[in-house]
Amino acid sequence: MTAILRVVIIGGLLLLPLSGAGVLAAGDDQYRIVKTGQSTFEQELNRTASEGYQLVAGDPAREMAIFVRSSDRMRRSYRFAASVEKLLKNGGVPAGFRLIPQTFSADVVYSAIFENIEGDVQSREYRLLEAGSPGALVKKLEKGEIEPGFGVVAVAADPYGAAAISERQPEPKRTTLIASSNPDDVRNSLSSTMTRERCLIHGDATKDVLYLLQECAPAAGRTYELIASTVSGKLEQQMNAAAARGLRLVPSSVVSKSKTFLGNYVNAETVAVMESGLPGVQVTYRVLATVRLSTLAEEIAAAARDGYSLVSYAAGPKELYAVLEKR
Repeated sequence: MTAILRVVIIGGLLLLPLSGAGVLAAGDDQYRIVKTGQSTFEQELNRTASEGYQLVAGDPAREMAIFVRSSDRMRRSYRFAASVEKLLKNGGVPAGFRLIPQTFSADVVYSAIFENIEGDVQSREYRLLEAGSPGALVKKLEKGEIEPGFGVVAVAADPYGAAAISERQPEPKRTTLIASSNPDDVRNSLSSTMTRERCLIHGDATKDVLYLLQECAPAAGRTYELIASTVSGKLEQQMNAAAARGLRLVPSSVVSKSKTFLGNYVNAETVAVMESGLPGVQVTYRVLATVRLSTLAEEIAAAARDGYSLVSYAAGPKELYAVLEKR
């Protein structure tokens, strides 16, 4: 059977080599995963984009990105910021480029990928707000330390701290950041009446779960249901049970937090949020969890052959996670 997914590893483990344009014309490659060293990451992002792909997920702090074959035929290019702080200090984001929120990530420094879609020449401004911990970031946001005229669009955290990245907007929307190491506390926060006027737009985790909620149109029927498990198979069961009751996954909510005992790593707990009140057909979810990127690539390819599409990716303390859905 012809593989649906091609994977590139530059300067590391060789998985599946990229084929030429002829293979793409045959329509056999649905996804590509790019994993490189920092010096060649942006080059490989743009090489993959030039072959008809668009970036849908990634972890630029670890120089990894997932692409899907583009269906709109729009030309795209990418700018990799190994350090968002340095990028903003050295002239900012080039005109026409916009942050891909799901790529904002942390590994000692904060990294991100910015995308340009042909025809976009708009200039955009961003600001980075750093804190020593997720809890400290919550306090900074509550104190209104975001520059006037900017709205928070993504958050990231690692064992050394947490940060929020904001974008200049004509009318910035209010945001709320939830941060806790206890999933029950997160669950209680999500079940408050406040969530009727807030939409979950981004998440990350270390030992704490961070969820960023943004002001949105009120919805009387909107409720959030948090699910969590240390076993991917059980998480998949919970996700599909919720889907059978009419709930849908919030893709940006899938995060993996580390569980510790006496300061020592024990295992990882994957957390996700399901949302009610979303119209649509019945969906089925598949949760993948692997240690090796090559195995994840093979399993995504197998799921794609079964009719599933990638909706979420998260890097955990030990494993890599992907969630796919089939309608």
